[in-house]
Amino acid sequence: MPRLVAIALASALAAFAQTNRGAITGTVTDQSQSVVPGASITITNIGTSEVRKLTTGQAGTYSAPDLDPVTYRGEGELKGFKKSVVEDVKVDTASTATVNVTLQTGTVDTQVTVSAEVAMLNVDSGATSSTVTAREIQDVPLVNRSVLDLAMVQPNVSGDPGSENPLIVSETTCPGCNISVNGGRPLNTLIMADGTNNTGVSLARTMVSFSPETVQEFTVQTTAFSAEYSSTGGGVISATTKSGTNSFQGTALWYNRNPKTAAAPFTQSANNRPMPTLKYNQFSLTAGGPVVIPKIYNGRNKTFWFAGFEPFYRRDHLDQYGVLPTDGMRAGDFSGLVNTPSGWLPQSVVDQFKATAPTAVTANDSVIYSQYNVAAGNQFTLGTIPTGSTTYLPFPGNKIPTSLLDASAIKAMKYIAPAGSYYLNSNGLVSNVFSPRRLRQEEKRYTIRVDQVITDKDRLNMRYTATPIVKIQDTPISTTGAGGDYSWAKQAMLAYTRMISPTMFNDLRLNYTRGRFSNTLAPEWDAKTGANLSTELGLPILTKGGVPAFYGLFPGWRQLQRDRHRRGRLHPGGRPGRALRADRYPL
Repeated sequence: MPRLVAIALASALAAFAQTNRGAITGTVTDQSQSVVPGASITITNIGTSEVRKLTTGQAGTYSAPDLDPVTYRGEGELKGFKKSVVEDVKVDTASTATVNVTLQTGTVDTQVTVSAEVAMLNVDSGATSSTVTAREIQDVPLVNRSVLDLAMVQPNVSGDPGSENPLIVSETTCPGCNISVNGGRPLNTLIMADGTNNTGVSLARTMVSFSPETVQEFTVQTTAFSAEYSSTGGGVISATTKSGTNSFQGTALWYNRNPKTAAAPFTQSANNRPMPTLKYNQFSLTAGGPVVIPKIYNGRNKTFWFAGFEPFYRRDHLDQYGVLPTDGMRAGDFSGLVNTPSGWLPQSVVDQFKATAPTAVTANDSVIYSQYNVAAGNQFTLGTIPTGSTTYLPFPGNKIPTSLLDASAIKAMKYIAPAGSYYLNSNGLVSNVFSPRRLRQEEKRYTIRVDQVITDKDRLNMRYTATPIVKIQDTPISTTGAGGDYSWAKQAMLAYTRMISPTMFNDLRLNYTRGRFSNTLAPEWDAKTGANLSTELGLPILTKGGVPAFYGLFPGWRQLQRDRHRRGRLHPGGRPGRALRADRYPL
């Protein structure tokens, strides 16, 4: 779903149009609490040394809009007063910090240093918001490695943050969809990144996601936020990604989960706990600093970079058993077979397991009835029940005539794995194949950001993020039935800020975001770029690539279906053909 989002153009006094940037405002007074007009205010970015100079007005007030959400140092001075320095002024994402300065009489070369105090009540805006800081993001363990998890600990936020990490079950990954802010309905939360829209169109999920190593902080606004956020019916989650500073900094980490060291999932019966199967390795390499090319360019105080490379490798599987067709079944010969709870079995196999597993080989109706006739053009038409009978006529000897075997189905036989030896599986049924449903996820996330101070009044920010997440599900016996769960997105952001005056600025933001969120076929059989099995089998198809769906019930299908229902793996109400996509067999 392509998205081209917007140009935000704003010029106001500490008022912003869907931007992650904040502001510092305050009043300068003397020891008698009288306002001090004409005082010089200097605001310095601690990380990049960028300086903003202001002068207080007649009411002794000042306002520094359009500031990056980082930490600043404030200085106030006027002839006849000591210089006042306020350290560690933190500007939160899309928020305004209030810093009041008190000047004491004395000489200018005398300095008074104080620490900024966090205001308990925001008097510059009626918005109710809370910010998750970099320290909290760093220190709180996150199972899904998604900063959205931390939104759930904020006031007036409930629901489920979701995850982009797909599970082995058949469900759609939708991070951010089920977050409810301030009583708003799910799918109504506005999700932003660096002041640009990061919310899906068809599903209000986060488009590109960010790991804790690439996010500096994020703010959750719940009530009374400005009118520029009118597209949300609940709240606003606004994230700010990390940027470089004058010092080189980086992170390298490795998360590992291995079934051999993981605890078994809890069940009521301690003797029937399934063994853990999930295994993954997650890496994160991030770094940032000034752009410095020895003897060519020194970008300190001017040009900064930040980059992240985060590979993620994930494996899981679900045990499945079934009964594959014999060579006779492939040719339509079902003579000498018995229909049992385990599937169609030869009488000799029934006799083999009758003593040890009688319920698995209990004989049912083993007659195959002819329901179709072959019409002109090799088309099947539904037959009729003979007069005086309640059933169709059976095939003689339980053998399906060759004329009723479809040519495409015969060609597809080579994609069905050969049957193995019969055995009693852990579910108490007879099988001749072990076909685990496998999950494979391999991804490499990328983030790169460049910040350029062009002049004292002009600044440029650029960022590109890619999250190519694709989950592949298949089985060893069905190479053509691999399914793909896509949660793939990329985003390019360009922001240009022009300071017109100390109280007026233009903020231009261009954002291009494209995402693919679907549950279809694996990339090798993708409809647009993959191979085409339908053409090989002589079937018509409208797309460049793809695989035909054979929804017939193969021997042992019910056994697989029961296994998935028992373990909660078949989506309630879902079509069996879709849920068993990795196990299609033509009959």
